Amino acid sequence: SESLDIRDLGRLKLNDSEKKRMGRYLGNLSFMVHSVRPIEAEDAYTREAAVELSRVLNRYGYACHYPDQVDEILAGQEETYRDETGGDVPFLQWTGKKLGANIFARVESDIDIHRDTGGYYASASVKIVLIDTQSWKEAVSLSSRESVPAFSAVSEQEAVSFALRSVMLELVPDVVSSAREAYS
Repeated sequence: SESLDIRDLGRLKLNDSEKKRMGRYLGNLSFMVHSVRPIEAEDAYTREAAVELSRVLNRYGYACHYPDQVDEILAGQEETYRDETGGDVPFLQWTGKKLGANIFARVESDIDIHRDTGGYYASASVKIVLIDTQSWKEAVSLSSRESVPAFSAVSEQEAVSFALRSVMLELVPDVVSSAREAYS
């Protein structure tokens, strides 16, 4: 599906009032992005996938709370969380509300890396689960196709970064569209 942002409202057949409302709505949509907790060393790339999703969403003009920002809120806030919620609300939902995020995006990745003559090749598959921070109901789960192998003569890390960027650029229009549907 094609991405839509505020500058594209002219393509829609909306009256002026609807365009204004849609512009406010698109302008206010914000994301909190986090990765599945790393279990193995290879899962460190899942965190990088979450950071890359945040970067691409920001490039599209959406407010996005990076994994590091989310971790800062999570660190040492258990007591405040319990005082405010009594533990009746999921911790990440509470964090999303604290940050003012409308959508929580949980990122999982599967990375395939191999070294060949002259450098490193990496391909990536990503799963993004979108959750409405108000209701804490899963809105949608989006999965990418495996990226074409990305090459780097410099490092394995760079090859992985290239592969993740290509996957995120492919997925973000669907993420935004699905988030808008979930939040409407």
